Amino acid sequence: MAEPVASRLRLALDAARRILEIVDQGAPERAESMDRNDQVLWLAVSRGYRILRSVRDIVEAHQEADDALILARALMSAALTALWLGLPDDEAERIRRGRIYLRDTLKARAVQIRELEAMGNPAPEGESAELWAAKAEDVEVEGNMPPESVLAAQCGFGEVYSYVYRSGSASVHFSLGAALEGLDAGGQPVTSIWGVKMRLQEGQPERAATALLYACLVYAMLLEATEPRLKHRLGEPTVGVLTGLSLTEEPQSEET
Repeated sequence: MAEPVASRLRLALDAARRILEIVDQGAPERAESMDRNDQVLWLAVSRGYRILRSVRDIVEAHQEADDALILARALMSAALTALWLGLPDDEAERIRRGRIYLRDTLKARAVQIRELEAMGNPAPEGESAELWAAKAEDVEVEGNMPPESVLAAQCGFGEVYSYVYRSGSASVHFSLGAALEGLDAGGQPVTSIWGVKMRLQEGQPERAATALLYACLVYAMLLEATEPRLKHRLGEPTVGVLTGLSLTEEPQSEET
């Protein structure tokens, strides 16, 4: 591994280690919240920690960029959903968004069970698609959660979203660009896949380091955005870890 790449990988791993240590040592043992929306914010903080830890582990062990990007995308989605629920100050709007979240969750469970039954799998005991669909209908609320691209712009994640979500989407949906990342062409341009070695054990340390740094950034931004409501005092120190670091790399792009 070339020294500039190895240095960038060490930098990314160190940033992740420091952020995880800050949360480990500074997070309160018991989460205090005003309502269910704040509870979801706390759950996003804890889920985000576990996702970032997984990204760190994958990058440290395998330098596997695609898997790191997929998890970074999951972290972005969790952060945006939680922030949409938890950041409004208006009580009526908070209630409305909480009901939309509940309704959509119940609908998704109904769809999941219906599809399982269509494949010949019995529903879990005490559950049925009809039961969950009826529960969803009982939730009286108007409106829908905006698309994640809109949420990203509203929450100040716009530029980060462009890299994490679009690059992660390319890996999730196995775009042509993501497929070609599975070749080992020895650093040469690929004009044909004939005779080119498949990449099995080899990682991509530079792309992996970039994915890890972006995952760190998403989590730090989540902590910074939730600080005013949750008072966990984790936002400023985690953002500070990343101050001055370069995250630049050309992303893959895929519309979803």
